[in-house]
Amino acid sequence: MRRNIRRYCLSLLVVIAVCAAGPSSAAESLDAFPAQTTPPPDCDPLTRDPLPAWPDSADSSKRLTDCAYLFSNKSDYRRAELLFESALEMATRRGDRAARATALAGLGLTRGTLGHADEAEPMLLESLNISEQLDDKDGMAEASSQLGHLSTQRGRYDEARAYHQRSFTLWQAEGSHRGMAVALNNVGASYRAVGDNAAAWDYFQKSLAELEALGDRRRSATVIDNIGRVSRTLGDYASGLELARKALAIRETLDDREGISRSLNSLSECYQAQGNYAAALDALQRSLEIRQAIGYVLSVAEAQNNIAVVYEAQGNYPQAVAYLRKALALNAAKVHSDSLSAEIYTHLGEIFSRQGLDAQAVQSLTRALRVSAASALALQAADARLALARTYMKSGRLVLAAQELEQVLAFRNTTGDRGGRAEALIEMAEIERRRGRAGRGLALATEARDMAEAMELADVRWLALTTVGRMDVALARAAEAAEAFDAAVAVVEDMRVLNGGGEESRSRFFANRLAPYQERMALALAASTPADAFYFAERSKARVLLDVIRGDRVPITKAMTDAERRHEVELRTALTSANSELRFAAQAMPRDQSRVAALQRRRDERRVAYEEFQARLYAAHPELKVSRADVPAIRAAEAQMLAGPSDAIVEFAAGPTRMHAFVITSTGVKAFTLAASALEIGRQVQRFRDQLAARDLRVSDSARRLDELVLGPMRGALSGKTALIVVPDGMLWNLPFQALQGSDGRYLIEQAAVSYAASVTVLREAMRPRTGPAPSGALIAFGNPAGGEAAAAGTGDGLHAIRGQSGSLPESGREVEQLAAIYGSSSRVYVGAEAREDRWKAEASSYRVVHLATHGVLDNASPLYSHLVLARPQGAAEDDGLLEAWEIMNTQLRADLVVLSACETARGRVAPGEGIIGLMWAVFVAGSPATLVSQWQVDSASSTALMVAFHQEWSGGPRRMSKARALRQASLRVLHTRGFSHPFYWAGFILAGDGR
Repeated sequence: MRRNIRRYCLSLLVVIAVCAAGPSSAAESLDAFPAQTTPPPDCDPLTRDPLPAWPDSADSSKRLTDCAYLFSNKSDYRRAELLFESALEMATRRGDRAARATALAGLGLTRGTLGHADEAEPMLLESLNISEQLDDKDGMAEASSQLGHLSTQRGRYDEARAYHQRSFTLWQAEGSHRGMAVALNNVGASYRAVGDNAAAWDYFQKSLAELEALGDRRRSATVIDNIGRVSRTLGDYASGLELARKALAIRETLDDREGISRSLNSLSECYQAQGNYAAALDALQRSLEIRQAIGYVLSVAEAQNNIAVVYEAQGNYPQAVAYLRKALALNAAKVHSDSLSAEIYTHLGEIFSRQGLDAQAVQSLTRALRVSAASALALQAADARLALARTYMKSGRLVLAAQELEQVLAFRNTTGDRGGRAEALIEMAEIERRRGRAGRGLALATEARDMAEAMELADVRWLALTTVGRMDVALARAAEAAEAFDAAVAVVEDMRVLNGGGEESRSRFFANRLAPYQERMALALAASTPADAFYFAERSKARVLLDVIRGDRVPITKAMTDAERRHEVELRTALTSANSELRFAAQAMPRDQSRVAALQRRRDERRVAYEEFQARLYAAHPELKVSRADVPAIRAAEAQMLAGPSDAIVEFAAGPTRMHAFVITSTGVKAFTLAASALEIGRQVQRFRDQLAARDLRVSDSARRLDELVLGPMRGALSGKTALIVVPDGMLWNLPFQALQGSDGRYLIEQAAVSYAASVTVLREAMRPRTGPAPSGALIAFGNPAGGEAAAAGTGDGLHAIRGQSGSLPESGREVEQLAAIYGSSSRVYVGAEAREDRWKAEASSYRVVHLATHGVLDNASPLYSHLVLARPQGAAEDDGLLEAWEIMNTQLRADLVVLSACETARGRVAPGEGIIGLMWAVFVAGSPATLVSQWQVDSASSTALMVAFHQEWSGGPRRMSKARALRQASLRVLHTRGFSHPFYWAGFILAGDGR
């Protein structure tokens, strides 16, 4: 009778078996309930609340239970839970122990699925106990199977295997081939969880043979997916991908929502291994939607973890951490899976390590190892050890790193995990190189390369190739090294095309993939071929900006569906509301610090939600993605043509160990290596900036020291040049070159006009004639907006007020009014309450020059939320008066120049290979080829004097002065103004982009 009652299957709890380099590779368990053999009961009345009152009877109990399993089969777990509860109450009132055991079994597994494992276990144990007392072998087998599911969920794999093996023995005695097939799969999943892929393979194959003989397609799809996972682990990604697609096709025909979510997860593993992060993210987001809809708590936490892994691989660490913390909180509150905890702590440790937070990394990874050891999670321990070895290597602790790697390799060899072995071999090869055994290192790296190529693991392959190249360099095999580095660069370039998300997301891609470019540049320098070295430096710089300038960027709003537009309005309105609440709370006197902190958390949560929405848009709408610009990096000969007889381009590029510089003039290119380390130069730059901000009179000493460190090696090449275009790299983006002083005490600005560029290739494209209709107006300017005093209130979370002190800015109002007189009748100037955010968004695209003189705020933690303060429109839910960098990015500008007359608008996150991500970068993304921005908190009065002087010099007078030379003349005017001679007053603004 019990077998007839349990006619419908529950979706399944999972085994968490993870690889640190990719998403959770979880094998799926199977339920024991037989497929439907009779027409389903009439369950429609049970979809309504409240439930109809039925008399206590065996038929009523059976109907409630049958319908509960039917709803479970459709992944409607909450409705199933309600019916199981009703069936349990009815069985208890009637004293029907068999029916009670049945209801407890169903309710226990449902509660476990919904994340209430502590409640589920006693129910399942009671069901097992009753079945044993009744000598109901079928009931005992099913209760054992479900207890195995619960043990799996908690990461207790040996215990899970014991339960499933008992269920197999019981079903074998009963002659239940379906039960035996289920148990075989579940035992295989338990082996898969601990890395025993050979045993898992055998059990899965036996299970699939039984299920196919029974014609059970639903369960067959699960086992097919599991076999695909093992195939991928063993290096056969082609078969793994084929099996994942086969399982998905079966599940889609059966409308098995939970199964579909599992197959999407499997596909994401394949896509990520190929480096196709956009496709991986799209599959995982679709999987998460299904899991959230059906309330399967463990699967939701697993999906959140897997999405974090993709963001981590793309270098988007803030989003990765946000998802990991969601998964950690859900796991701690409801799931209680040690295996998932270990994986999350491992990924957090990896991210901390990549951000240079080694102490936090070791702490998190050590915690992952403790959790793994406590639950005998060998696979999770190996993943944590690999990440720990990488962290140790960064600080030169090679002995500790080697000890961890030896354990990782021993485990990978035992489990047959070829991809994991390749990763460990790469790290071991690097240790051998540092120990002076490059020949041994080459053998290890070559083995890793061959495995990565055979398995088509893009992210492992480029790193293995780079490591091979390093070994060749150490062995003085220059030609072979160049070949390896070139191949690594090609792999990275192919991966770049597949990167998911918008421009800011893609700017993070190169954060950990610059090594082959830098190594290739260093190899060319060693061969005394500076032109080739310059070419590789250019290939690594400002790639996203180049894509935007030459690509076919589609406005995000044009691609959205009506539902997506509504959702975007909701998210933006929520973010606007959070911004406003935080501003008012920060200004309140006395200030309630706890309320401010709570509002900061709410704002940050809404930022993450909006960024997630945008990432999903780019995944769902491939047409939004800017195609990779089909423009080669500039060669030295072409770069020479951009420099006039009196000009010099100075490009800095970080090498593997030192900072290099290239000086390009009309007559050639020369390369230089800076004597000081990057760390030392960074310390000097920070000291210089601190002195500038404090208006320290001793600043000249730092200015002369930095001039010698940075420009000293190339002084001869710069002799006689009156215009310098500087392409910084790394910490040099924070250096105001114009304020450097030579040994004669003269500032660089007194000798030459100075402008900046993200790369010479981007500069070349920015200087090309622009297509499309010309702007109709000359100037639009905004100054001293009403409500601007709110900007400088600060919130204590890394935000800084800019443009002088808080409060009204009368100088900025007078500043823009003077500009109106300079540009004449085709200018439009807004001051006070008229200087509104919505007006900027609606009108800025129609003017050749856009000028904003206002307060602003630099957000160190999230630079694309740095903003300029404008007046807030009355009754506008979407506009809060804060013009944020990401909003500027979404505007299509046609201006020749955008001036952000506020402090620190040139600052933001220094993105390796891309430059500064913040307000300045947003202006370039929006379409302007040049921007005038500031590097620190400037004085309002001197800024107004500088801005007015600049526009007077450049605005199209008879001299037709270039923007760069106009800024030089304006700076000299302020420098020679009484009281403003300190570089704090005149050196804060820089011109970036097309300086003509």
